[in-house]
Amino acid sequence: LSENLLQGEIPKQIGELSELKVLMLGSNSLSGGIPSELSSCTSLRLLDLNTNTYKEAYLLLCIKSHPWHTLFQQLQWIHTPSLYTMHNLIFLDLSNNSLSGTLSPYISNMTSLQFLLLAHNSFHGEMPVELGQMSGLQALDLSSNTFHGSIPSSLGNLQWLLWLMLAHNNLSNSIPAQLGNCTSLLWLNLKGNSLSG
Repeated sequence: LSENLLQGEIPKQIGELSELKVLMLGSNSLSGGIPSELSSCTSLRLLDLNTNTYKEAYLLLCIKSHPWHTLFQQLQWIHTPSLYTMHNLIFLDLSNNSLSGTLSPYISNMTSLQFLLLAHNSFHGEMPVELGQMSGLQALDLSSNTFHGSIPSSLGNLQWLLWLMLAHNNLSNSIPAQLGNCTSLLWLNLKGNSLSG
């Protein structure tokens, strides 16, 4: 259903499709929230929502403008956003939306994720060190956001990482030597930051 003229929200009934494996809704005009019922699609392997008009993905991210943000920070062990329970998901593309806020450390609970594409949004804050726990990650694209601080040295744990795109953020300090442990890395783009090393 990519590249159509779809508008509005994803219907909550999507959760009834328990055998759904691929959902490609990129390049439409979808908006609103990502329905929590999507976490009932336990067979889902690929979720592509790129190039829509999402402004909130509070099921995936701790968004500071969302009223539950403080509650999530204080009670993270109780209130886990439902998208994190999608343990079979291998591909998540939310790039080219209007998402903002901080990237939650709970992203690392998506243990099967191999492709995480969140480029061209307005994420800010520091990148969570927990990204380095996503051992199967092959592609990580966080470029063109406003992340600041250092590149987490824990990314050096990602031995299967082929593609690391962190360009056009506000990253600073030294490039961690641990990235040298990513022996499968084919493409590294760090331009447009204030990095040294």
